[in-house]
Amino acid sequence: MRAKRAGPITKTPIQLMQVEPGESVKVRAYFSPGRARVEPRLLRREDAASYLGVSASYFDKLCAKGLAPAARQLGTVKGWDRFEIDAVIDRLPRDGAPADGPSDWDE
Repeated sequence: MRAKRAGPITKTPIQLMQVEPGESVKVRAYFSPGRARVEPRLLRREDAASYLGVSASYFDKLCAKGLAPAARQLGTVKGWDRFEIDAVIDRLPRDGAPADGPSDWDE
C-alpha cells in the first residue's frame, strides 16, 4: 500500500524577474501545502553573495580578504554557512558610527 502525500503539489504563479534591460526569466516554484518551507543553512556562492547584497565577484574578493567567511565542504558541494554570514553582518559598523578602520564595503 502506498503512503498518502501531505497534499497535492501545486504550481504557484510564474514570476518574472528583470535580468538585463529587455530580458526576463521565468521562475517556476512548486510547493506542497501543509509542509513548512525550509531555508537552507548552506548557501551556494551566488546565493551567499545575494544574501549579503553584493555581486558574486565582490563576494569572492571579500572571502579572499577574510571579510566574509570561508566556504564549507559537504561532500562535493561547497557552500557558505548562513549563520556565519549573519555574524559578519552583525559585526559591521553602523552608518555614522566610528569604524575601526577603512571599510572594504565602500568600494
